[in-house]
Amino acid sequence: MSQLRIMYPPKLQPGDMVRCISPSGTVSEEALSEGEKILSAHFGLIVKRGVHALEQYGRFAGTDRQRLTDLQEALNDPDCKAIFCSRGGYGLSRIVDQIDWSRFQQHPKWLIGYSDITLLHLAINKLNIASLHAPMVKSYGSPEAESSLPLLRYFLMGNGAKSYSFPLNQYDKPFRVSGRMIGGNLSMLLHAVGSELFDIRDGDILCLEEVAEPAYKVERMLLQLARTGAFEKIRAVLLGYMTQIEGQAEMQEEITAIVRKIVEPYPLALFHGLPFGHEFPHFPIVLGGQVEIIPDQALAYIHFSK
Repeated sequence: MSQLRIMYPPKLQPGDMVRCISPSGTVSEEALSEGEKILSAHFGLIVKRGVHALEQYGRFAGTDRQRLTDLQEALNDPDCKAIFCSRGGYGLSRIVDQIDWSRFQQHPKWLIGYSDITLLHLAINKLNIASLHAPMVKSYGSPEAESSLPLLRYFLMGNGAKSYSFPLNQYDKPFRVSGRMIGGNLSMLLHAVGSELFDIRDGDILCLEEVAEPAYKVERMLLQLARTGAFEKIRAVLLGYMTQIEGQAEMQEEITAIVRKIVEPYPLALFHGLPFGHEFPHFPIVLGGQVEIIPDQALAYIHFSK
């Protein structure tokens, strides 16, 4: 692996204080409370809820100012050991450019979330600080999330190597690769193109997931990503869940075939069907950190440095 200097936030300990915030869409009191109970009872953490976490301003969890205030307070707080996002949705695009990262850089902490939260991951990873693409608090109390939570707890609190395996399929282009993991939600990654948040470097490994976008829009985003030169830099694409992608029949191709067609000209590895994104099981991915992927017969093993 390369010698890129990456800051990994400290692992969590029982009794640590963490913050739960809603930087994007609205969340119900019931779902948020159930998720916070899981963090308290099963993770042993002390949860401090953002003042505006249950606000509603149209589709948003409060006004831009309210959501930014909760986020900035969580980033600044040296006693807060991790920031758990309640849900994604939409909203970070309106406030991400106003964030002051200076105190967060002095006291890095894990940020946990996905989907719209991809914008925060991109900002943090650009600072060479790792973050965690993983399920969000509103789902923790649901039965389908139950099997994914032990692995999330281990990634945040456990000792030893952070790794898991996933099955290979006939359409993969598997070979051993290592590099910095980057990416998340495809729409949010493309939304960052042209800004400082879009930071794909030589040797990166790109993970992608998407939800509720028509197949033609997914293809269009992938073609735009290709035009940025991203596929000439990266070593591998890891494809997570492509959920509720309509219009595949109209495109005469399944969405995974569209992905393969676009990346096929490039000499990079391709792995389908990783368990991350808008479905369960949803396994954690350390973004911004070093990762190694080792294919072995019917399985591939993914090893994160921390």
